Amino acid sequence: AMGVSLQLRDIRFLQGVSEPALLVRRGAIVVCLDPVNAIITHRAGFLLVPDGADRVLEPLLAKVREGSGDEDPGMPFEFFVLEALLVTLITSHMHDVRECTSEAKRVLQHIRKTISSRLLNSVLNLKKRINEVFDAVKGAQEAIEAVQRDDDAMALMYLTSMDRDPQGYYARLKSKTWSTEQAELLLDSYALELCAMGTQLDLVDKEIEATESLLKFKLDTARNTLIKVDVTFGIVSMWLAACSLIAGYYGMNFQNGHMLDTDFPLGPGGPSGIWLKVAGIS
Repeated sequence: AMGVSLQLRDIRFLQGVSEPALLVRRGAIVVCLDPVNAIITHRAGFLLVPDGADRVLEPLLAKVREGSGDEDPGMPFEFFVLEALLVTLITSHMHDVRECTSEAKRVLQHIRKTISSRLLNSVLNLKKRINEVFDAVKGAQEAIEAVQRDDDAMALMYLTSMDRDPQGYYARLKSKTWSTEQAELLLDSYALELCAMGTQLDLVDKEIEATESLLKFKLDTARNTLIKVDVTFGIVSMWLAACSLIAGYYGMNFQNGHMLDTDFPLGPGGPSGIWLKVAGIS
């Protein structure tokens, strides 16, 4: 028989924190694309939704209601459920991408005008958030593309046909006469949307990096200006100190009329009156 059956480890794969994956098993499709985790069979879909994930359920239920009355004989049940899950995934990621984009515009507009530690922390947190969303988007895209590259997995996605005529289905699989065009079109359309979102996030991240480079240039310029001012004041102070040294060294031997002063306000042996006046002026 072609393909492997659903294993217990596949179900455990849905419960833990793991890499995004789209697993095609014989008789089931396992969707592990956070926040959408589900198992699809030819007649039922089992969805694992984390607590408080109303944002995930709303578009999914809307898609199910929209398609429940659409009698399309060319759309198998498993593809209908898979499309509803992918629409939900795209909606969730698009919401995150829009949040990151709007926050990036707000932060970058402020940080180009002024620099503060709070804004720098906002940039750091924003970059972390963008990386998280980017990893989730690219992970989902790579999971879908991995199935697209596997011809056997693409053929095994037709669960309804497999259930109705197993022998004829496997015979056509072995003879390579089974068409997977419908599955390819379904997966390809959503893989392209994920790719577009990844590109958008990458552009936002590059804009942040360009702003960081501009800020670094401004900070380096300000630092160089401070160094220049500090060196200038240092040179001026050195010349003043040198002039004071020369004046003091030679000036102490000049006749100034106070060499024989006898007024010692603090008593004999203490400083003279003129010394106290000079010290007070200084």
